[in-house]
Amino acid sequence: MERMITVDGVEYRLVTNAFTPIAYKNEFGRDYFQEMLNMFESEQMMAMLQQSQEGQVEQLELDMSAMKNFDMTFFQRLFWMFAKSGNPQLEPFQPFFEKMESFPVADVAPVLVEMLEQNLVTKKKSMSQQMQAQTSLQLSRT
Repeated sequence: MERMITVDGVEYRLVTNAFTPIAYKNEFGRDYFQEMLNMFESEQMMAMLQQSQEGQVEQLELDMSAMKNFDMTFFQRLFWMFAKSGNPQLEPFQPFFEKMESFPVADVAPVLVEMLEQNLVTKKKSMSQQMQAQTSLQLSRT
């Protein structure tokens, strides 16, 4: 999956594929799927943060228990990994973020979450396609 996004005035090509979990583990020494699960557990907190920024919820209403497993830097690691997949020449993680004046998590998170969700979806061939393939295979054997 691929998306384009502008952050801090720079356009980035974000890419995720089957290698992403392996590259994430190699780069950060953390399990991609475990971090995703922790993030999805904190989805309530993200929704409240978004509402808070829109003025719909008072800051004090945030459920602090929802923040227990929330790691804000997960979005930065994920963003950098997707950007690195889109541009293998991208500089290392720390210098990359040191040059950024800001990182708008509220703007970036929905794109990253969409990409995560799409990466988890499996595409299954329809039964008719499978039957056609088996029939073709059987015919080629005779």
